[in-house]
Amino acid sequence: IDVPYKYSDESISYLAEQLENISMDISFKLDKELDTSKFKEVINLSNEFRKWAIKVNNLRKTLINYPLNYNGLNFILPFHGLAGTKEAVTLYKQMYKELNNFLNKQNSNNPGKKNPPKRILWLHLKPYYKNEMFDILSEQNCMVAFEEINYVYWHKLNPEKPFESLAKKMLSHFLLGKIENRINAIQEMAEDYKIDGAILFSHWGCRQSNGGARIIKDSLKKLGIPTLVLDGDCVDQNNSSKGQIKTRMQGFIEILNSN
Repeated sequence: IDVPYKYSDESISYLAEQLENISMDISFKLDKELDTSKFKEVINLSNEFRKWAIKVNNLRKTLINYPLNYNGLNFILPFHGLAGTKEAVTLYKQMYKELNNFLNKQNSNNPGKKNPPKRILWLHLKPYYKNEMFDILSEQNCMVAFEEINYVYWHKLNPEKPFESLAKKMLSHFLLGKIENRINAIQEMAEDYKIDGAILFSHWGCRQSNGGARIIKDSLKKLGIPTLVLDGDCVDQNNSSKGQIKTRMQGFIEILNSN
């Protein structure tokens, strides 16, 4: 799929036509007609998932106490890969209920915590193998308040215009186009979640992310938010320096605590 660089009416039409052509081609090769009613159902489920994802994100703006082992970075698959399924709706509806219970307990048991944790915005991904990074944050009274990958960047889809809606969603992604798109999204997250500091885990192979690391760091610095850029590997721990990461995180936390 050739995704245009800029969001425009022409780009939407161009991309929507590609999506429709691909759909028709798959239908032809499988000798099956596209079930438009099923397609509408999937779009409606995607909208339902979006609704619950936003409700979860809104809860997290003030939530401090999370369920044991909760990590928002673990939900990259359902958030980006299961939209349009019943399973995604069920998962996020249940997540909302559980987090809402924790928020209610937080408000009733400890409405004014004297030493609130430093709130971290996590940019890009995390290492998906055993590591100490989040234990280090927790031990130093820091928490990941929000993750860039869980940001709902797209508008509600129109089931009557599914290909156009999907094209708009694709073109709305903040990693598409100029770096200012991502910066604007990050600054919005920083404001919404009252962020004290940001960590960008810079996976060596993700040039679309780490290529803008310096510009992102400078933009957050203007808001008084320090940023730690951690070079590493999301899947191969042999390409990440455990000791160096620990040392840099400890130094970063000292900067947060000095503010």
